[in-house]
Amino acid sequence: MTTGMSVSIANPSALSERAGFTAKKKSRRAWRWVVGLVVLAGVAFGVGPWVAPTWFSPVNAAAQADRFTIIPRDFAVVLKEKGELKASKSTDIICEVEGRTRIISLIPEGTAVKEGDLLVTLASDQIEEKTRQEELKESNAITAYESARTELEIQRDRNESDNRKAQLQIELRKLELERYQLGDWERQLKDHHIAIDQAKIALERRREDFDASKQLREKDFITETEYEEDDFNYKRAQWDLEKAEKALDVLEKYSHVSDLRLKESDLEEAIKEADRVRKTAIAEEAKKQRGAEGTEKELALVREQLAKLRGQKEKCRLTAPTQGFVVYYGGGGGGGRWMSNDSQIREGAEVYERQILMQLPDTS
Repeated sequence: MTTGMSVSIANPSALSERAGFTAKKKSRRAWRWVVGLVVLAGVAFGVGPWVAPTWFSPVNAAAQADRFTIIPRDFAVVLKEKGELKASKSTDIICEVEGRTRIISLIPEGTAVKEGDLLVTLASDQIEEKTRQEELKESNAITAYESARTELEIQRDRNESDNRKAQLQIELRKLELERYQLGDWERQLKDHHIAIDQAKIALERRREDFDASKQLREKDFITETEYEEDDFNYKRAQWDLEKAEKALDVLEKYSHVSDLRLKESDLEEAIKEADRVRKTAIAEEAKKQRGAEGTEKELALVREQLAKLRGQKEKCRLTAPTQGFVVYYGGGGGGGRWMSNDSQIREGAEVYERQILMQLPDTS
């Protein structure tokens, strides 16, 4: 780049006068130094100060000074630099595919493109393979999630059924206890009292029969066998009465207490069992709930990964975000022409994530 530069003077006479004035000022300064030295010498040797004004005159010194005239002239300033022109505004086309991939197709450099035109196609075979694997995982995750949700619903129904059964057992045990306290126990007690009364009546009859047999035997109106039979019947009536009274005593002291405690224990166990069923139901439902939530999260992760892979596949096709001319990017400020063949932007070259592939300069 060569640039001619010139200096022009509008009023040469004015400059000449200024130059003369400058020369006069310089002469006056020199004269003052000389006068000063002379005065100092005169003082030192006793000579009066009248010598300086007499010997030296500023007008004479200025008249003897040299004068110069400034002439306007042109001169050239030449700057030589090597480089390439670069637009002040440009759009970078960046590889957004994770890891490393290869360029399959590439638009020629210098091509004028408009928004939406295909610029670069990157290899997507690995991404497609991972996508198929994730789609299979998604299918399995959906099955596992639906199965977990179904198991959770089944568990909730089972819990409701078990809780109803447990509550029913509590109600049944309460009814059994009330029936025993207000029905069975009174009935058994009454039956034993009746048995005792019947035994007493039978004993009284057998005693009368025995007394009559005893009198008849004394008069030989009955045989010895008949007498002994009446005696045995009397004794058996006594035994039956003792047996009935003993049964009542056993009923009141043992059977009633045992049956009552058993009924009360059954009710307590039913209540405890209902509590165990409730806690077990809560634990099982929570377990199934966590399982369903886990499969749901796993499904969400698989779908997120699948969406990411699909997005990566879409990013294998780089289109122009705006219009411009295609310029391959090779790094550095000089356009990257110094790069090796393996690093240059070309079909088959390996590129990595966040690498700038090309630029679209704004030609405006």
